[in-house]
Amino acid sequence: MINSTQDFDRKPVHPAIPNSYLNTAINYDIRSLEISPSRFAPNDLGCSVNHEVGRMKLAGTMIVILLNVVCLLTPAQQPARAALQRILGYEKTHDNSTDMSFNRRNIEIRRKWITPSLYRLYLIELAREERVAKERPDDKPYFGDGMDFGPLKESCTVGDKIYPQKFSLGRSRIISNYAYVRARFFYHPDCNGGDDPTYYTFIFRKTGKVWLLDNIDYGRNRGTLRRDLRRAGK
Repeated sequence: MINSTQDFDRKPVHPAIPNSYLNTAINYDIRSLEISPSRFAPNDLGCSVNHEVGRMKLAGTMIVILLNVVCLLTPAQQPARAALQRILGYEKTHDNSTDMSFNRRNIEIRRKWITPSLYRLYLIELAREERVAKERPDDKPYFGDGMDFGPLKESCTVGDKIYPQKFSLGRSRIISNYAYVRARFFYHPDCNGGDDPTYYTFIFRKTGKVWLLDNIDYGRNRGTLRRDLRRAGK
């Protein structure tokens, strides 16, 4: 039986999310962020690196210095963003107790989207919840509301209209082998003015040739998915 995170997993060190990314305008409208094609060219990560350079002469030699380190992708070059679109799209069309319950079946469905280490943490959590259910059957499981990657999907009813939760995605930012995609979850303006939207940052890791979900930062000091899965003795 799987019973220890130390047996299977080392905590990955995610590069810090740049402040410039977190402070991006909240609407994340892709159309409003224009990129000049002449300044970008694809590299081996499938992203576009800014070739604006600084030049200085040293002993008659021209030295070229690449100024930027973080890749800012064009919409067609964002595999992590496309992966998140598929994940959240699946949740939107499978918003029911069968497909959202925290169990082995649904972990296996999501396995193709997540890193192997995150998959193992889910199995550890499943074993823990099964043990707790036997010891304290009246307690609500930690993931009793389901295993959605996004926030709890509560519909809003105004008159005879039902408005589901919606989401929009920001651009991907790549730092080393990690990609950060910020998602905005919101409701129709008729629902109390839309209330305040919720923002999550989804962290993907490049594994081979694909980008797999490795963690979720819930923002506003609410922690991360990995921290929830790693909680000790609960």
